[in-house]
Amino acid sequence: MGKYSNYGKNNVQREAMDSLGAAVRPMKEILDALVHGESSPSTPQQQQPIQMSPTTPIHHYFAGVFSSSTPPQEEPEIPSHKNFNELNVEAQLYFISYKKLMICCSSAFVKNDLDYLNNAIIKLSLSRIVNLIEPKLKQSILSHLNNTEKERLQDIFTPPSLPQLEEETQRFLLSIKSAAEIGDLDTVLSLTLERKLECVKARSTSSQLYQCISCLHHILSLIGSWDQEAKESEITFYRRSATILDYIFKNTGIILNENTTVELSSNERKRSSVSESMKLQQQSKNLRVNSAILNDMRKYDVQETMAMDWIACFGYLYSLKWVAAEEIYVATLFTDIHVSTGITLLYDDMLRMMAALFGFKHMLSSTARKVKGKIQKNKRKRKLPIPNEDTPPLATLAAATEDQQKRPRIIKEDEDDDNNDEFNNLQQ
Repeated sequence: MGKYSNYGKNNVQREAMDSLGAAVRPMKEILDALVHGESSPSTPQQQQPIQMSPTTPIHHYFAGVFSSSTPPQEEPEIPSHKNFNELNVEAQLYFISYKKLMICCSSAFVKNDLDYLNNAIIKLSLSRIVNLIEPKLKQSILSHLNNTEKERLQDIFTPPSLPQLEEETQRFLLSIKSAAEIGDLDTVLSLTLERKLECVKARSTSSQLYQCISCLHHILSLIGSWDQEAKESEITFYRRSATILDYIFKNTGIILNENTTVELSSNERKRSSVSESMKLQQQSKNLRVNSAILNDMRKYDVQETMAMDWIACFGYLYSLKWVAAEEIYVATLFTDIHVSTGITLLYDDMLRMMAALFGFKHMLSSTARKVKGKIQKNKRKRKLPIPNEDTPPLATLAAATEDQQKRPRIIKEDEDDDNNDEFNNLQQ
């Protein structure tokens, strides 16, 4: 039905995504010229210097370069978002959320040296994405908001409420806690295999408990294989974590990285030795990819999705929501995840990771059912014939007259035989 995509190391794709940086450099030069009171080389007449204002949207400066009209002055307060649909296109550009994002973007544009943080700010702002996951990017947005706007931003987004682990699953994880805390790997493995065999005998291999045990067995088999994690390839981390997701999404119709009808979310993975700039670049790219996926799913009335980012054994699950009234995407951290590389913290890591992954499964499965239902409805609509009101019906039902109601119909003997022959043919 759907898929959750995973992107590995791909230089061509990364260069294509980074090409936006080359595209914005001419705009940066224009803004630098405007701030320093210089005229644009493409403008034949000397123009008045435009003073940078922290409350003026960025497109005002471009209007000053390519038009002889005077740039607009301080904009009035923007109406409440409840009236958004009543505004014209120009008024929508000034709407508070998009306006603030453009201010944030413009402040990064005019810097002399654009570092990886400024590049992320520019790309996310132009994509209408509010990143509340990464502290520095979050602060770059909040610094342009007053207290009322900060409260409003928090109010428009509430993390999804996901079901907790089943009691049977929680009891099993609790049963291995004491053995794990003292580092007794053999006892933990023995308890895991015994419980797994019980599930097989009970024919409950599709239960949440069995899926949790399968994930734990896989993680236990990898303990001792993470000593050289900084030197291992990206595909190694992908293979180890993807196996866990295969257990979680088994029998759901959601498959890993295949050509399917609808893409539900995109997940990123990198090895542990990547730089800080690469980590932020991965997060920024993943947010933009998922915003594009969510934008496509809006035709199925889907407004929210979840995705993951992984750096070696450490990852986090986040939610991305389309806020229609504000015309922005808001990304918020749901929880962090850690695949245990040792036995001591196994219980805490498994409890957090299983709750996160089964919540992830619940969210995507619900989305897949919703999308599938919409697709089926659309198929039915396409198959329905369009009636022509000008065409008279083939038959009309008229009320029987009083004589017809009283007079019984006499069936001839030959006619009755013909009807019986038809009936007999149908039975054969």
